[in-house]
Amino acid sequence: KPAVELAVNGKPVTIELDKGYAVIRRQWSKGDVVTLDMDMPVRRVVAHSKVKANVGRFAVERGPIVYCAEGADNDGKVLRKVPGPDVSFQLMPQPDLLGGIVQIKMTPKETGDPLTLIPYYAWCHRGANEMAVWLPADPKLVPPPTIASEARASASFCFPPDSIVAMNDQVEPPNSADLEVPRHTFWNHLGTKEWLQYDFAATTMNNGAKVGSVEVYWFHLDDAANQGCWIPEWWRVMYRDGDTWKPVTGASPYGTGIDKYNRVTFDPIETDGLRIELQLREGHSGGVLEWRVHGEK
Repeated sequence: KPAVELAVNGKPVTIELDKGYAVIRRQWSKGDVVTLDMDMPVRRVVAHSKVKANVGRFAVERGPIVYCAEGADNDGKVLRKVPGPDVSFQLMPQPDLLGGIVQIKMTPKETGDPLTLIPYYAWCHRGANEMAVWLPADPKLVPPPTIASEARASASFCFPPDSIVAMNDQVEPPNSADLEVPRHTFWNHLGTKEWLQYDFAATTMNNGAKVGSVEVYWFHLDDAANQGCWIPEWWRVMYRDGDTWKPVTGASPYGTGIDKYNRVTFDPIETDGLRIELQLREGHSGGVLEWRVHGEK
């Protein structure tokens, strides 16, 4: 059990708990200083078995502080990293990072992905990037990489705290209005023409693969108070040919259905980048929960 010491003006006092609070009863004077000194052991934490989304996963805490893995410390990718069931921890004080924090270097004892962790309260201060608290112990919990998941995502605009990387994070949305899964939105752009883009990794497309279809899961929240994010008025798929963006040919109808993936097929092409151009509806914004890309030989 971690050692805990409570003191007033440097003199230890007995810890008296009342509903989780440490209570100190005394005659207070101006300038009194209360200090709490305690051990901060690092430990793995698992959720209750009824929390289905966290089965086979664990979180990391250091004392009372919850930690997370952020892309900024892990080559941009954490959502598909699997540290495995057995790991070791190393504390790394970083006085000049994020106002002064202690990082945790988590290393698998056998097979798995090493990760650097930061306190959860400090994430998202270095730009939009991936973040995970519940880390998989079993590789089966992580979907295999795809053309889209390996691509670098960008957009004409992204509303903070929404995230550009939400569209290729492989997190399946339960419906178009869900607010629990990561999303990309153009809010507060209303009625504007926007774009989403994937730049494919060289290792993804240098084996002769061709792209022949995409699927888009639109974010649609009918919120009259702020004009809402609606499905777009229209959209189309473009591909990069050298320095020029061209529309794909032979495209099937461009769907704007909600609560489902809208699949569009087109004549297969070899390219290092795809773009979706879309027109937001007048007086409304829009967004995307997931954008899949399918290749063929």
